[in-house]
Amino acid sequence: MAARPFALGRPPWLRGRGTGVATSTTTPSFGGPSELKPKAGQSGQRPLVKAAANAIIIALRGIKEGSPAAPLVQGVAGALLLIVETYKASLSNWDGTKPVPCERVLEWTMLIAEKAGTLQTQPWLLRVLNADDAAGEVESYAKTLTWYFHSFILESTMAVELNLHEMAQDMRSRMDLLSQQVVKGNEGLRDDLNRLGAAPIIGIKGALYSGLRPVVQARFDYGLSVHVQCDQDTRREVLATICSWLRPDDHRLATLPEPLSLSKVLPDSSILWIHGLAGFGKSTLAQTVATWWDEDKILGASFFCARDGDRSNVMCIFRTIAYQLACHFPGFHDALLDVLKADPDVSASFPTQQLKKLIVEPLKVVKARGDFPDRVVIVIDALDECTDDGAVSTILTSLSLHVSELAPLKFVITSRPEENITRGFMELENLLANTQHLSLTEIPRAIAKRDVANFLQTRVAEIRKRYVLGSHWLSPSQFDALLDLAGELFIYASTAILFIGDDGVRNPAGQLARLIEAGSSATTTPGRSSTQPLRKLDALYEQVLARAAEKLDATACARLKVILGTVTLAEERLSPTSIDALLNLQAGDVRRVLPVLNAVVNIPPLDEEHTPIRLIHLSFPNFLIDPSRCTSREFLVNSSLHHTYIALRCLRMLQSLQHNICGIPPEHNHLLNVNIPGLPDHIAQNLPPVLQYACKYWAFHLCRAELGEDLVAALEDFCKTHLLHWLEALSLMGCVKDAVDALQVAQVFLKASSLNMLSLPLPGMDAPDLLHDCERIVRAFYPAISASFFQVYKAAVVFSPTDSPLRCRHAAEASDVVRLVSGANKNRGTTLSSTLSPAGNIEAVDLSPDGRYIVSGHETGAIWLWNTQTGAPIVAFQGHTRIVRSVSFSPTGKEVLSGSDDVTVKLWDVMTETCLATLQKHSQLIRSVAWSPDGALAASGSFDKTVVLWRVTSDEEPAVLLGHEDHVNHVVFAADGILLSASEDKTSRIWDIHGKTAIRVLRHSSSVQCAAASSDGRSVACGLDTGEVVIWNRGDGHRLRSLANPTSTSPVVSLTFYLNHQLAAAYEYSSCTLWNVFSGELLKSEDSFSSSVAFSRDGVHIAHGWRLMTVQEWSPAHVGKPTRAASAWTYERTVGIVRRYRKRVLGFILGKEEGVSAEEYLDDSDVEVADLSLSPDRRLVLVAYPRRLLLLNASTGECVRTFERSGAGCRTAWTPAGDLRVIACTGKDYKVHVWETETGRSIATLAGHSDYISALCFVGDGGKQIVSASYDGTICRWTLDVGEDPPETSCEVLFRSDESIEALAVSSDGQWILSASTRNDSPPDTSSADLLAKPSRPPSDQPGRYRALRLLDASGHVLWIEHHHLLIFSVAFSEDCSRALAGNVEGEVFWYDLTQLIPLPSNDNLSPSVPPPAVQERKFNTGARDSVCHISFSPDSRGILTERSYTPLEEDLQPLCRRSAGSASICAYFLANDGWLWRISADSTHRRVSWVPSLLRPGFRSCWSASGNIVAYEGPQGQLVVMDTTRA
Repeated sequence: MAARPFALGRPPWLRGRGTGVATSTTTPSFGGPSELKPKAGQSGQRPLVKAAANAIIIALRGIKEGSPAAPLVQGVAGALLLIVETYKASLSNWDGTKPVPCERVLEWTMLIAEKAGTLQTQPWLLRVLNADDAAGEVESYAKTLTWYFHSFILESTMAVELNLHEMAQDMRSRMDLLSQQVVKGNEGLRDDLNRLGAAPIIGIKGALYSGLRPVVQARFDYGLSVHVQCDQDTRREVLATICSWLRPDDHRLATLPEPLSLSKVLPDSSILWIHGLAGFGKSTLAQTVATWWDEDKILGASFFCARDGDRSNVMCIFRTIAYQLACHFPGFHDALLDVLKADPDVSASFPTQQLKKLIVEPLKVVKARGDFPDRVVIVIDALDECTDDGAVSTILTSLSLHVSELAPLKFVITSRPEENITRGFMELENLLANTQHLSLTEIPRAIAKRDVANFLQTRVAEIRKRYVLGSHWLSPSQFDALLDLAGELFIYASTAILFIGDDGVRNPAGQLARLIEAGSSATTTPGRSSTQPLRKLDALYEQVLARAAEKLDATACARLKVILGTVTLAEERLSPTSIDALLNLQAGDVRRVLPVLNAVVNIPPLDEEHTPIRLIHLSFPNFLIDPSRCTSREFLVNSSLHHTYIALRCLRMLQSLQHNICGIPPEHNHLLNVNIPGLPDHIAQNLPPVLQYACKYWAFHLCRAELGEDLVAALEDFCKTHLLHWLEALSLMGCVKDAVDALQVAQVFLKASSLNMLSLPLPGMDAPDLLHDCERIVRAFYPAISASFFQVYKAAVVFSPTDSPLRCRHAAEASDVVRLVSGANKNRGTTLSSTLSPAGNIEAVDLSPDGRYIVSGHETGAIWLWNTQTGAPIVAFQGHTRIVRSVSFSPTGKEVLSGSDDVTVKLWDVMTETCLATLQKHSQLIRSVAWSPDGALAASGSFDKTVVLWRVTSDEEPAVLLGHEDHVNHVVFAADGILLSASEDKTSRIWDIHGKTAIRVLRHSSSVQCAAASSDGRSVACGLDTGEVVIWNRGDGHRLRSLANPTSTSPVVSLTFYLNHQLAAAYEYSSCTLWNVFSGELLKSEDSFSSSVAFSRDGVHIAHGWRLMTVQEWSPAHVGKPTRAASAWTYERTVGIVRRYRKRVLGFILGKEEGVSAEEYLDDSDVEVADLSLSPDRRLVLVAYPRRLLLLNASTGECVRTFERSGAGCRTAWTPAGDLRVIACTGKDYKVHVWETETGRSIATLAGHSDYISALCFVGDGGKQIVSASYDGTICRWTLDVGEDPPETSCEVLFRSDESIEALAVSSDGQWILSASTRNDSPPDTSSADLLAKPSRPPSDQPGRYRALRLLDASGHVLWIEHHHLLIFSVAFSEDCSRALAGNVEGEVFWYDLTQLIPLPSNDNLSPSVPPPAVQERKFNTGARDSVCHISFSPDSRGILTERSYTPLEEDLQPLCRRSAGSASICAYFLANDGWLWRISADSTHRRVSWVPSLLRPGFRSCWSASGNIVAYEGPQGQLVVMDTTRA
C-alpha cells in the first residue's frame, strides 16, 4: 500500500484532542509534549525532558522486541530508538536554561510509539490482515518524523553556531526601549534619506541626474569613503611616475624624486594601468592623484569601484563619468543633454553604447566648438571589484573600440591583475598600443619596503604622542619585527597600526607584543594552507578577533559573530541600523558591539545612519569564511548556516509588505512610476533600506541555506500572503528584472532540498505552486509591472487565468480595476511572454546556449538582443542595411553571426554591441549562417548557390563550397563538425570541411528548407517545403522514415534534435511539433503563427517572432497528447448540451432564466468572432459567430438572446438610438438579415448583392434605411417600413462599378458617402466633368492594385476621387461632414478637408462650373504598421481615434463644428500595440486604464467596438473579449 501524504502539524487522529497521549498495556503513561515545558517559576526543564525521553525509549524497546509479526514496525521502532537515545545523550551537556527545538520530535515520537503499541495489542490474525494498512501508516509517520528530526538538527546546530538563544534572552528584557529607539531611528533615517535623495536632483543638473542615475558614492571625495591619501614620505617615486605620464611639466615633479624606470615607455598613451596584488596601496595612490588633479582643475571624473551595490555594476561606470564631466564642463553638459533628449533610455544600454552616446558623441560636439580643455583625466579605481563575467573586461573592451575618439581624455585605471582585465590590456590591440603599464609588484623591493617603513614610523609617532609614551617605546628591534611582518603590504601595515592604537584597549605596548608574537608564529607554523603574505595577514586578523573576544561577554560575542556573518555574506553593504533591523537586534546593538573591531571595520558616525558599514579590505571577509585560514571557532562564519538565518530574517521582514505600501492616492493609479508626484519620498518613508534589501536578496540567501521547518514556515507564509506585495515593492524599487531569477532559484532550491532529504516531499507546501505562478505572472506582465506598481493588481490580477492561485488570493485587493466580462483564460497556456518587436517584422531568431538570451534579425536591418526570462528587448546592433535573414549565437554565447540581404555576414560582440568583423564573399543575399561546435569556423549559405566557410579566429581566406544548383536555404554543423546544407535544388548535402567536398547528397521530392543532425551523428533530418520531415542514416545515406504533420503542409522552418531521440520541428505560420524519431510518433503539437522559430538547446523554451517576440514553454520531457480523441469532443459537446438544457428548464420552473454565458450557446463550429458591435446605449453587445448571433449583456456577459444565421462573411449594425431596437447582419448568402431585438422576430431579408458584403449601416430618421457595400462593386440603399406586417422593403443601387468596395462610411445626416475600393484591370476614370476635385497623386504603378477613395452624394453621384497605393481598410466622416478620415493597411491615417466639396452652413453653395482646388490632405502615422480597421474622430472632435492609437489634431485641422454635448461626454478607448488600454475623456485628456497581455489583445484585423464604459473586440485567437471599465 502506498504511503499516505503527510503534512506539518499534529497527526490526524490527535487534532482536536488534548495534549496527553493515551496509554496501552505495553507503553507506560506519560504526559504530552506540552507538559514537558517548565511551568512558571521553574528553573529548568531538563528533568522533565529526560523523563519523557526515558519513557519513549522504554516504549520503543518494547515495540522492537515484541513485534515479530510486523517487521516494518520493528525496523521503524529500531531507527527511532537510535534517534531518541542519541537525543538523550545530547541532553547531558544541556543546562536546561534555554529552549531546545525538540517539541515536535518528542510529540511525533510519542505518537508513533502509541500507534505501534496499539498495533501490538491487536490479535495476531487482525495484525496479519491489516499489515499493509499498518505498514503504510507507520511509514507515513516515520517520514514525518524524519523531516522534523532534520529540522531539529538544523535548528539546534544554528542555535549553537549562532548562539541565538542568549541573544534572544538578552533582547526580550529591553523590548520597550527597542520599540522607541526603532521609531526614532526610522524617523531620522527617513529624513536623511529624503535629504540624500533630493539633494542631487535639485538645481540645473536635475535633468541629467534623473536621466543618468549616477553613483555619487563612487566619487573620489565621497564624504563617507574609507580611502586615504599617501603619507607624505611614501610612494614618492610612484607618484612622480604617474604625474610625469600625465603632465611632464607638472609643478609637483620639482619636489618629487626621479620617476621609476619603466620597462616599456609609451609617452603618448591615453591610458595608465596601475596594477598590483591586494594590499599594495593601489586605491591610496588613486585617491592621492585624484585629489591633486582636482585641485589643478583637470580631473574630469572619478569612479572608485567597490563590491557593494551600484559601485560594483559595470553598467554604472560610464554614465557616472558622463554626469561628472557634465558637472565640470558646461559645453559638455549641453551636448549631453541633447543626447538624453534624443534617447532618454540610453543609460540602460550596454557599456559600449553608453560610452559612445554619453561620452564620445558629446565630446565630438564640444571639441568641434573648441569648448573643452586640452587635457582632462578620468580615474577608475579597483576595476577588479566590479562584477563582470566577460572573458575580457567589458569596460576595457568598450574603451578599446573608442580609444581613438576619446582625446583629450586620459584614463588612470587601477586593479588587481585579474585574468579578464589582464587579457583586455594584453590582447586588445587598440589598448595594447595606447596603455602605459605600471606594476606595483615590480617596484624595487628596497623602495617598497622603505615606503612601508616611512608609513609605520609616521603612524607610530602619532600613537606615541596620543598615549604620551616615551621616546623609548618601540625599540628598533620591535620596529624591525613589525616591518618584517608587514613586508610590502600597506594593508597589513595600516591594519596593524589600527590594532596597536585601539582606543578600546589603550595598551599599545601589549597590543604590539601580541601582534609580533602572533605574526612570528604564523611565519613558522607548518600546515597552514594560506600563502606566506596571507599567513601573516591571517595572524593579524586572528589577533584582532582574539582581542575583541576578550572585551566581550558571551552574549555580546555571540551577537558579534552574527553581525560579522551578515556583513560578510550580505550581497550589499548595510548600515548599522539596517543590520539591527534585519537581525532583529536591539536598536544600537551593532554600534555597541562592532567598535571592538575598529582595526578592520569602518563604522559610520552616529549622524550618518544611512551610511553602510565598510570592511577595511576584501581579504577580511574572505578570511572569516575560510576554515583553513580562520582557526577561531568563535568567529569562523559557517556560510550555509548564516545564509539560513539571513534568509529566515529576510522572509520575516517581508511580512510587513502590504498592498499599496506607499499609500499612493487612487487618483494617480493611471500614472507610471516615474510620473507619480513625490514617489521617491514615499519610497524612502515606507520601504527603508533594510526592507529593500530583503526584497532584493531573500532568494539569494535562501538558495544558499539549509532547509528546515522554520524556514519552510516563513517561506510558506510569505508565498501565501505577500508574493504580489513583493512584486509591487520591486516595481517601486525598479528591480522587477530580478524577480524571475529569484523565483526560479527558490523553486530549484525547494526541489533540490526535497530530493536531498531521502526523497521526502516537502510537507504540505503551497509555496512551490505559488512561486511558479508568480514567475508566470512576472514573465507575462513584465512590461506593465516594471513600469507601474499599480499594474500588479490592475493587470496581473485581472487578466491572469482564473485558476491562478495568486489571482484568487489577491482578488480582494484589485479594486478600481477593469472587470473582464468575457474572454478570461481558464488556465495558463504555454506562452510565457509576448512583446512587440521594436524594429518591424522579425525574420530570424536564435537562443543563446544557456537559454537566457534571444537574438533576432529584422526586416529593417536591425538585430536585437532580448531577455528570455522577461521577454524584454535589451539592446540593438546596428550595421546591416537590409533584411537580416539569419542570426546565430556562438557556442559560448558571447558572439553572434548575422546574414543579410545586403550580401554581408557580420560578427558581433554581445556585451559591447559592436561589429567585430564584416565578411564578404557572396554575390547575393545570405539566407543562413551557423557556427562550428568549437567556435573556430562559421558557415553561410546564399542565394548565389554557394556555401562559404569562414575561419573566424584568423584572416585565412574563406573557402567556397560548390555543388548546389539553386538557392542554399540553410546551413548547420553537426556535433562532430560535419557541415550540412539544404537547398532549393531538392537536395541536402553533407560536407567534409577539411576536404571542402560533399561526402553525401540526400535527394528529395521538393526543396529542402532546413536540416539538423542528431547529437550522436547517426541521423540527419531534412525539412521540406511540403511540410514533410525526412529522416536519413548519415552513415550510408539510407532513408529511414518520413514524418508528416497531420494538421499542416506548411514548409518546415526549423529542426532540432534532443538527446532522447526526439526531434522538434517548426512549420511556417502553423505549429511546432515533437516527434519520436525511432517510432515516428507525434508526441506533442503547439500552435506557432510565425516564420522564425528557434528551440532552446535544453528543450525548455521556444522563441518565435513575427510582429511579436514570443517565448513559450516547450519541455519535451513532459509531453501530452497532440490531439484529442473524437470521444473527448463528443463527451464535451454532450455535457455542454445537457448543461444548457438544465439551465433553461430550471429557469422556466423558477419563473426566471438563470444567467447563461455566451460559451454555453456555442459549439465547435463557432470558433471565432466574425463581427461585433455595441448597442447605442452601450448596454448590449451583438456578437456574430459563423452560425449564430448572440446578444449579450455588456456588464455581465450573459446571453440575452440568440439568432440563427447562415455562415461566414458577417457585418453587423444597430439602429441609431430611439424607440426602434433593430439589428442587421450579413451572411454568406450575400443577404442582409434584419431582426427586432426585444422579441427576436425576423423582420426582413434583403437580397441584392452578389458577393461578400463589406459594410453595413443604418441611416435616416429612426434608422429606417440601410446602406450596404459589397465586393460586387455596388453600394445599395434599402428602405425598411416596419409599420407594415410583413414589413415593406425597397432597394436602390446608388453606385455600381467593376471594383471591390472594402470600406464605407455614411455621414450622420445620410447625405454623403465615403467609400474605399480596389480595381484590378485599370485605374478608375477621373476624367468626368462632374468631379468637383481631381486626385492629388497618380494611381499605383502596380497592376491589379489600383486603390481609390470616393466621395458620393446621397444620390450616388461621385464628387471626388483620390488615388491610394495601399489598401484602405476604414473610412469616417466628422459629425459636421467638414472632415474625413481614411486608414490603410500599414497603419497610416489620412485626413481630408471637405469644406470645398460639401455645402456647409458656414459657406456658400459650390458651383460645379468652378472647380475648387485639390482637397487638402494630411498623413499621420499611428506608430504601428497594423491595419487601421476602425477609425473615427474622438468624442470631442479634437483628435483621430483608431483601435490602436489617438492622434491629437491642431485646431485648424479639427472639424468646424464640435459634437453635441451628449456625444462629446462619452469616453472612447484605444488599445496600443504595446498593450496599454487608454481612455479618451470628454476634454481630450487620455489616461492609461490598464495593461492588457498579448493573449487578450485584438487580433490582426480584428473586430472592435468601444464606447462609454465598455470595450469589446475579437481576441488574437478569435475569442470574444469584453471589458467593463466602470470601476477603473
